[in-house]
Amino acid sequence: NRMAEQQGNLVEEKIEEIRGSPVDFVVSFFKFIPYDFQDKFLEDCAVQKRICGLFARQSGKTECIALYCLWEAYTLNHNSILIVAPTQRQSSELFQRIRLWINRNKIMKNESLNETQTQIIFKNGSRIQSLPAGHDGSTIRGKTADILIMEEAGYLKDSIVNEVLMPMIASKPNGKIIKIGTGKRKNHFYESCFGNKSNYVLHFYDYKTMLE
Repeated sequence: NRMAEQQGNLVEEKIEEIRGSPVDFVVSFFKFIPYDFQDKFLEDCAVQKRICGLFARQSGKTECIALYCLWEAYTLNHNSILIVAPTQRQSSELFQRIRLWINRNKIMKNESLNETQTQIIFKNGSRIQSLPAGHDGSTIRGKTADILIMEEAGYLKDSIVNEVLMPMIASKPNGKIIKIGTGKRKNHFYESCFGNKSNYVLHFYDYKTMLE
């Protein structure tokens, strides 16, 4: 009992240490030193409700969002995080990166209560789940989330986003949406990034930006 109490105190101390910043979390827990553009993206994900991340390939976006998900799940109780991509393979790629990071830190691994191929439940009641949108969104219809992450957002159909995904956070006053991907065509993702009436905070990083 004493050992369990000591472990619990250690967890609380760690939570307080990194609660205010996902950057402090990734540095303290995983020795991951983000580049300036990754730092800005992580901090905005923490404070903004609508974020678009338009990244070049191999820019570290998967690492950033995976670590951000862990920060949210670890520092807030009963936090529901849902990762949706056009296919299960695409959503699983991000989800498996999250699991890899968990296995690299003893505290995080200890806080993971149950893991499957598509879901992680933590001792504090928080949950990270990855699902495919499919061709019409029928398999995810009716679900809710505190944080909705649209992976490969540019390839998600407008009809699925508007009719299935957006209602997921409609009942959440502080519901958050993060769209990430590489822009391809003028759809919901393009409008969120560049539309005149968009309420999304844009993070646009091409290869030139990352070299600056």
